Amino acid sequence: MKLKILCLVIATMLIFAGCAKKNTDKVEIKQNDSTVSTSENSVVKKENDSKENTKIELNNIPSSYSYKIKTTSNGSEMSFSYWKQDDSFRIEMKDPSTGDKMITILNGKEKAMYQYMPAQNMATKTTYNSESKGMTGLFDMSSLGLNQEILNESNGLKEIKYNGQDVYYLEVSSPSESNVISKMWISKKYSLPIKMENEIDGKLMYSTEITDINEGPFDAELFKIPDGVTVNSY
Repeated sequence: MKLKILCLVIATMLIFAGCAKKNTDKVEIKQNDSTVSTSENSVVKKENDSKENTKIELNNIPSSYSYKIKTTSNGSEMSFSYWKQDDSFRIEMKDPSTGDKMITILNGKEKAMYQYMPAQNMATKTTYNSESKGMTGLFDMSSLGLNQEILNESNGLKEIKYNGQDVYYLEVSSPSESNVISKMWISKKYSLPIKMENEIDGKLMYSTEITDINEGPFDAELFKIPDGVTVNSY
């Protein structure tokens, strides 16, 4: 059941993100071999060089960080930048139709979310009450509904290298939907999923990849609307 939840969570988050141009970074786990075959971007330890049962540890999550995200789906591609600090975050992307920058800011102290359009010098503001948790971070483990227990119950968890980073690699399929395969590469340093893929019947449907990870702290003004902007509250 938990594996099914994992598959559905990954698929849902990939769809929500927007999203995937087909790529060749496919990783194949050979369960009965002494090696793991990967694309040229992935360098994998031999199984006999690692523990028999890899256990993931999600204990290095920074309180503030930023990164760039690229999501692709069926030939469509979307890129944006993301900053998180404590209970606030900022997302920047371009309107695909106009090319104008669009900024989303959640300010945890104000308990408010802003949709800010710099070209129009306008923003909309939506508040949430003290009982609400607001919105979680983007593509962190809590927002994906994942924890160490769920991940460590999954078979086939591997420690590998991806683009020079030490990562946990996980590939799962739902018992009731074996044609759906979800893959995740989790950074050991940051405890963040730096890449996720979803395949249906062997065809890559969605992909999300995180690059350029940087740790904060950041200027608090990054999570505020500049003075002089017209703000409409709802």
